[in-house]
Amino acid sequence: MKKTIITLLAVGIVSLSVPYANAHAQENTIEESANISQNKNDVNEDKDLNLPDDEKNEKTEQIEKDEMSNESDSTDLEVPVESIDEIIEKDNTSEITNNESDMSDNLISNKGDVSDNSTELNIEGQVQDDKVNISSISNVGELLAAIEIVEEGQELILAPDFVSEPITITVPDVSFTINGNGVVWNSGNIKIIGNKESTLTIKNINIDGQGRNGYLFEDSRTSGSLIFKNSSVYNSGNSVIYIGVDSHLDRMHIFNNKGVGNASAIKVNENAPLTISNSTIENNHGSGYGYEAGAISSKNYRKTMIIENSVFRNNVNTTKNTGLLGGSGGAITINDLFGSIIINQSIFEENKALGDVTSPTSAADDGGAIYVRVYNGDGIVDINGTSFIRNEANDDGGAVLFESSGKGKLKTSITNSTFVENVARGKSGGDKSGGAIQYYRGGSKSTSSNTVKTSTFVSNQSGDESSDKDQQGGAIGLSQSSLLAPSVALDANIFVANQVFDANGSINEQSMYKDVSNSTSIDLGNRNVINISNDPTIDDALYEVLGVTQLKLAFNESHIHAGTDNEVIPTVMIRPGSIADNTYKGNAELGSIGQRGLPRDKDHGSIQIASIQYDANGGEFNLSPLGEYDGTEFYTTNEEGLITNYYQVGYLEKTVPVLNNSDLELTREGYTFVGWSREQDNSRSVDQIVTEVKLTRSTPKVYAVWAPVSDKYTVTYHGNGNTSGAVPTDSGEYDVNETVTVLNESTLVKDGYKFMGWNTKVDGLGINYGVDSTFNITEDTDLYAQWELQPVALKYTVTYYGNGNTSGLVPVDGTEYDENALVTVLDKNNLVKEGYKFMGWNTQVDGSGTKYDVGSIFIITEDTDLYAQWELEPVALKYTVTYYGNGNTSGLVPVDGTEYDENALVTVLDKNNLVKEGYKFMGWNTQVDGSGTKYDVGSIFTITEDTDLYAQWELELVALKYTVTYHGNGNTSGVVPTDNSKYDVNATVTVFDENTLVNDGYKFMGWNTKADGSGINYDVASTFNIIEDTNLYAQWEKNSKGIVLPNTGVSNYLMMVTSALIISGLGLLLLEKRNKKNID
Repeated sequence: MKKTIITLLAVGIVSLSVPYANAHAQENTIEESANISQNKNDVNEDKDLNLPDDEKNEKTEQIEKDEMSNESDSTDLEVPVESIDEIIEKDNTSEITNNESDMSDNLISNKGDVSDNSTELNIEGQVQDDKVNISSISNVGELLAAIEIVEEGQELILAPDFVSEPITITVPDVSFTINGNGVVWNSGNIKIIGNKESTLTIKNINIDGQGRNGYLFEDSRTSGSLIFKNSSVYNSGNSVIYIGVDSHLDRMHIFNNKGVGNASAIKVNENAPLTISNSTIENNHGSGYGYEAGAISSKNYRKTMIIENSVFRNNVNTTKNTGLLGGSGGAITINDLFGSIIINQSIFEENKALGDVTSPTSAADDGGAIYVRVYNGDGIVDINGTSFIRNEANDDGGAVLFESSGKGKLKTSITNSTFVENVARGKSGGDKSGGAIQYYRGGSKSTSSNTVKTSTFVSNQSGDESSDKDQQGGAIGLSQSSLLAPSVALDANIFVANQVFDANGSINEQSMYKDVSNSTSIDLGNRNVINISNDPTIDDALYEVLGVTQLKLAFNESHIHAGTDNEVIPTVMIRPGSIADNTYKGNAELGSIGQRGLPRDKDHGSIQIASIQYDANGGEFNLSPLGEYDGTEFYTTNEEGLITNYYQVGYLEKTVPVLNNSDLELTREGYTFVGWSREQDNSRSVDQIVTEVKLTRSTPKVYAVWAPVSDKYTVTYHGNGNTSGAVPTDSGEYDVNETVTVLNESTLVKDGYKFMGWNTKVDGLGINYGVDSTFNITEDTDLYAQWELQPVALKYTVTYYGNGNTSGLVPVDGTEYDENALVTVLDKNNLVKEGYKFMGWNTQVDGSGTKYDVGSIFIITEDTDLYAQWELEPVALKYTVTYYGNGNTSGLVPVDGTEYDENALVTVLDKNNLVKEGYKFMGWNTQVDGSGTKYDVGSIFTITEDTDLYAQWELELVALKYTVTYHGNGNTSGVVPTDNSKYDVNATVTVFDENTLVNDGYKFMGWNTKADGSGINYDVASTFNIIEDTNLYAQWEKNSKGIVLPNTGVSNYLMMVTSALIISGLGLLLLEKRNKKNID
C-alpha cells in the first residue's frame, strides 16, 4: 500500500525551506562581499603594508565581523508550518477532495515547477491498491511511493528506462539504498531532506546537469548520514553537490562542472563530516566572487574531512578578486578551519588558482591545489603519501597555501609526499611565494606550527617572467605580515632543482634561496638534502640525487592507487648510493612505510629504495650507456671509463635472484665467470656462491667469482628471443680443432616463428650451422637460434555474454574461426534472468545491433560479442496448500510441495499418519473450527489464493470395560486369584476359588463384596452380571475344637440338653440366612 504525496504550491506566499538566499539576496550579498573585499584589500596582504600590527589586526577583525553580519543578513526565511495549515483550512480543501486522481497523476510535474519561493507539503492522501515494484522503479512517482513503504536495509532499484525529473526525497526513519542501476539522471535536480538518524545510500547513478541550475544533488538534512558511491556527476551549470550531513563519497567521478560563486564540485556544510575515497574530481571550473569556488569548498568548517586514494586534476578557480576575496584553491578551499583536514595517498595534478583577469589584484589567487585559512579557528591539516604535480597559483603557494591570521591557530603536517613542477607566480608582488607551499602568518595573535618530513620537492618554481622582486623559496615560502614569521620543521626531505626568479623576470641562478625562503645552509643528507645547488662541487643536482638529467616520474613497485581508474600514485626515485640513500642522521621518527606503501628506513624523500651492488671484481660490465635512470638499475663509468659497479634496485625486505653474467655482459680477460659471492677473495668464495639476495638498508654487495681459463673451449647455445622452452646445453670441453656436433633446438619455442638452425651471430650475419652439422672449434663459441617469421592466419572468436543474467553460465564457443568461416549461434546454455524470457542474441548490449536466433548461421569477419536478449515476462501468480493437524496428538501432517498456478485444480490429500486420541478424522476445512469450506480426502477444488486446510476431528464413544479384583482379606499366606479379564457391561462373571490363600486358624468360606462380609456373598464358581468394577474379599470362619467345661457337678443329662439346644439354634440361624439369600 502507499500514500499519495500531495504537493501544494504557495507561490509568492511563504517558503518553508530555502537552502540559499534567493537571487535578489544573492545580488546583495555579492555587492556587500565586494565592499568588504575592497575594505579588506586595504588591510590584507600585510606583506605589502607598513601598518602597525595592532592597527592591522583591529581592521581585519572588523572586516571579519562585517562578513559574519553579512552572512546573518542572508539567512533563509523560515515560517512555522502552522501558517501553511491555516492556508489549507481557508482553502477548505476543496481542490484536495476533488479530482484526486488528476492530482496524483500530476504529482511529479507539479514538483518540477517548484521554485525557490514555493512550498511543498507531504500530507496523507488516498490509499491506493497498486504495489510498487522496488526492483524496477520506472519514474519519480514510483520512487517516492517506494520510499514511503521502504523497510530497513532494503534496496530500491531504478529501471534501465527510468524517467528522471525534479525530486525532493524526505528520508524516513529507516536506512535504505537507492540503486541507480546505471541510469542517467538528466532532468531535474535531486534534493534530500529530513531529520531522521538514518543512512541513505545512493549508488550506480550518473547525474548529467546539462542545462540545469542549482545543486544537481543537495542533501540538506539536519541529521542522518549519506553514502554516495560508484556514481558520476557532470555538466553542472553553476552548482553541483551540497553535503549537509555526515557523508562518505566513494568511487565518485565528478567532472566538467561549473560553480559560480560556489564550489565547482562539492560544497560542504560547516558541520558535516566528510570522507572522499577512491574518487576522481577533475576538469571543474569555479568562478564568480568569494572564497567558495574551489572544487571542494567550505567555510567555518568544524568537523573532519578525510580525502584518501583520490585524484584531483585540472580543477580551476578563476573567482574574481575584489580585494581579499577570490581565486584561492583550485581543488580545495577551506575558509576558516575549526576542524581537521586529512589527505592520504592522493594525487593533485594541474589544479590552478588563477583568479579573474579583470581582478584589481591577484593577492588572493593562492594555493593552486589547496587553500586552507584559519582566522578564528583552531585547525589541523595532515597530508600523507600524496603527490602534487604541476599545480599553479597566480600568486602564492603553487600547490598549497596555509594561512594563519587573526586569532587563528593552525597546525599542519606533511609526510611521505611528492611535490613536482608546481608554480607560484607571485603576481601580487610578494617575494616568498613558495613554488610548492607557502606558509603565511598574519597578525601577532595567530599561531602556525608546521612540519614537513620524508617528502620530495623537485623542480618547483617561485615567480615567473613578470616578477619584479627577487623571489625566495622555490619549494617553500615562509611569509608574514607581522614580526613573527611562520616556521616549519624539516626532516629527511629532498629539495633539488627548485628555482626562483629575480626582479628582472629571469631565473635567478645565483640565489641561495632556491629551496626554502629562510634557508641557505647546505645539508648533503645529514638531516635533509637541501640547498645542494649552493655547493660548488656539485655540477648536476638532479643527477647527483635522482640519477637523471631530466625529471621523470616513476610508477614502479608502488602498491598505492588512487581515483576511479586506480591510477598508480607517481613518485620520484632516488639514485642508489647517492647522498639521499639511507643517510638520515636526525632524531625525527620517520615511520616504517614510504609513499609507495613499501618499508622505509633512513632514506630521504618520500620513498625508500634498496639495491644490490654488483662488483665486477677485476672484470667489467660491457653495457651500453644507461641513459635516464628508471628506478630499476643504475651504473656509471669510473675514471678509466669502465663500468665496474652495477646496482639492481628494488625495495627493502625484497628477496631477488642475482643476475647472470651474460645479462650484465660481464667479462674478464683470461678468466671464466663462476658466480656471485658475498666474499671478494676468489680463493675463499668459490664455495660461497649465492643465487639470491635479500635487499636490506645496508645495500648488500656481491662480487664476481672468476676462474682462470684453460686451453679448453666450450659451445654455448642461446635462445635468441625464444618465448618458452630451454636452450640445449653442451657440457663438453673441447681441445683446439676438436670436432663439435651441433645440437638440435631442444624445447625452444618462439611464438609465431619457425626454428631455422644456429648462427654465430645474433642477427644471423655470422656462420650458419644446421642441426647435426659439425665444425672444428678454435675458440669458445656462442651459437644463437635463428627464427623465421611464419604467416599467421587470422583467427576470430565468438564470445557470449549473459547481459544481466541472474544465474546460469553463458555458453562457451572455444573455436577459433578462420576469416569468413560459418558460425552456428549457440543456445543460451542454462542462463536465467529472473522474470525475463530469453529472446536470442544481439551484437549490442541494448539490442540495437545485429540479432541472431539460436541455431542461426553467420559469416565471421571479426571477433564477435553476442549479448543475451531478454524480454520481461508477466509474473505468474503461484499459490500453495498447507495442511495443519489442528490438535493432533501424534503423526505428521501431509505436505503438498506444489506451487499452483491461479485456477489450477488441487486434489486434497489424505491425513497421512495424523492421530488425535479419542477422535475420528473427518476430513479438512479452511477454518480451524470447521466453519469454512469443507474438503474430503481426494476431493478437488480450484485454487485462487494460498490455502490453509485444517484437520477436522469427531469425538468417538468408548465402550466401558469392568474388572474383578480379589482380596485376601487377612490371609496369612498364599496368593489371591487374579482375574485379568475386562468385562463389558452386564457380562457374566464366574467367581474364582481361593487359589492358595490361607488364613491360619480359619476356614475359607467364599467371597463377599465387603471386607466385613456385609455385602453380597459369592461362592466359588457362582456367577453374576457385572455392571461396575467389582472387589471380592475372602470370607473366613474360625475353626471349631472340643469344648471342655469345668467340673461343676452338673449332670450329664443337663449337658446333653444344653448342647442340643445350641445345635438347634445354630441350625435355625443357618436356615434363616439361606432363606434370606434366596429371597434376595
